[in-house]
Amino acid sequence: MNDHRELGHLDPATGAAVENAAAALVAVWASSRQTAATKVSSIQMQALLTIERHQEVNLARLGEALGALPSSTSRLCDRLEATGWVRRSVSPTTGAS
Repeated sequence: MNDHRELGHLDPATGAAVENAAAALVAVWASSRQTAATKVSSIQMQALLTIERHQEVNLARLGEALGALPSSTSRLCDRLEATGWVRRSVSPTTGAS
C-alpha cells in the first residue's frame, strides 16, 4: 500500500505541529551557533571534530591531523580540558597522556 502524501496536503494539525517543531529547531540551532562561535575557536573546533571521529586519540595523532606541533597540540588540549570540552587520560599501553 502506497500512502505518499505531499507536504502541501498535510492535515492542519500535523502541519502546525511540523511548523512549530521546525521553528523550535531553528531557534535552538541559532542559539547554539552563537554560543559556540563565541567560545570555540576554529582550531578548537577542528580538534573536537577530530577527537569525535577517532574517539580515543593521542596527542601525536591529533597534532598530525591538525598539522600542529606537539607542544601546540598539548596546550590546545590543556585549554579544551580547562573548559570541560575534553578529558585527558593516561594511555594504559604507553603511559602517555
